[in-house]
Amino acid sequence: MSSRTLEELQKQYNQKPQEKKRGAFGGRRHPPHEPRNTSKPKDMKKTIGRLLSYLAPYKFRLILVVVCILVSTVASLMGAYIMRPIINGLVGQKALSFFGFSFNSILHYLAAILVVVGIVYLVGVVSSYLQFRLMLSVTLKSIEKIRNELFQKLEKLPVRFFDGDSNGEIMSRFTNDVDNIDVMLHNTVISLFSGSILLLGTFGMMLVTNIWLTLVTVFFVPVFLKLGGFIAKKSGKYYIGQQAALGTMNGYIEETVSGQKVVKVFNHEETCLEEFSLLNQDLRQKQFKAQFYGGIMGPVLGNTSQISYALTAGLGGVLCLHGLCDIGALAVFVNYSRQFTRPIDMISQQMSTIFAALAGAERVFAIMDSEPETEEGQVFSEGLRMRGDVVLKDVTFGYDPEKVVLKGISLYAHPGQKIAFVGSTGAGKTTVTNVLNRFYEIDKGTITIDDIPIQE
Repeated sequence: MSSRTLEELQKQYNQKPQEKKRGAFGGRRHPPHEPRNTSKPKDMKKTIGRLLSYLAPYKFRLILVVVCILVSTVASLMGAYIMRPIINGLVGQKALSFFGFSFNSILHYLAAILVVVGIVYLVGVVSSYLQFRLMLSVTLKSIEKIRNELFQKLEKLPVRFFDGDSNGEIMSRFTNDVDNIDVMLHNTVISLFSGSILLLGTFGMMLVTNIWLTLVTVFFVPVFLKLGGFIAKKSGKYYIGQQAALGTMNGYIEETVSGQKVVKVFNHEETCLEEFSLLNQDLRQKQFKAQFYGGIMGPVLGNTSQISYALTAGLGGVLCLHGLCDIGALAVFVNYSRQFTRPIDMISQQMSTIFAALAGAERVFAIMDSEPETEEGQVFSEGLRMRGDVVLKDVTFGYDPEKVVLKGISLYAHPGQKIAFVGSTGAGKTTVTNVLNRFYEIDKGTITIDDIPIQE
């Protein structure tokens, strides 16, 4: 048996299941309840809003997280700015004074500095710790709710849904996709918010320190944004493809492992190896591109920041020689210039994680939004004495509306009677059992048990 192409495997297991599927070993798989295309997010704004709705019940904790971020940012900025009077005092440009206090001994001066700097950074460390703990608890509770809702929805979906998606593909939603959401919520959201606050705070302190050096640093901001945006766009596209390829491979593995007896009976081992190698190679290629573009973000922006750092330090030295800037201000500003580019670098690097998480979130929400199985029966079997008189009258049904399997079938089975269905593959033997159990709704005709329609 010849192995299938990559496009055929992708179409069957994940990416565009629009036609009637067949199992890996020839078994029938019926078309899904609706076609899915995981090539790109359909509505990113809606997906983000829906994810944030899971955080809404924890508003108080989120407010505390924001407060902790603000305190941590202020501590970081103050810790850096304290170096200005320290350096100016030690190089002899000014008297040994600190926050209005004068010192005659350099040892007392350094001791006071160490105490103040230690307190400032201790406050920042405690704030960062509380921020991490609070956000982690909020994220895990939200992820727990997402998993519960996803599993509850699976229990309410009709059999047709599971015919359209392999078990491995569904499992991928619970593991890879939800894990990506988890990483984004407890890492990326905090990084974006704290990075934005740090960026604004650093810019304000740079203006206060020296406006001319600030202009040099700000000149490189469009360069950072352009480079970061280009790389993030590339990596986002490949991260989405990586998630789709991962779901495809998981689906193939699940079906192959569960069907090992069939594989052995038909000597299908070599074909399975070829097909798996094809899927594995596709995943490797997409992972390589996603990880490559995600990985070069830091080095590219880091080297660009080094150029900005060098120009700022050089210009600052010239200003110091002409008396337009003191040495302490230059040392502080150089630190701020490096700190200014760090949030931009951090935010840009998080974009690939965001794209991967949003792609996974759309796949999870696609299941949550699927049409559940209807509960419209009015007759209950409790208390009824079932005879077992089964009648199918003029039943017409097809898994695909364009391909009818049962055409006007009329059958009956009296109580206690045994009936065997015999026919070639695809003749409709299993389909009769499926519609009799109401796994699928028939298109025309009626099916009754003891003269009671199965819809009731």
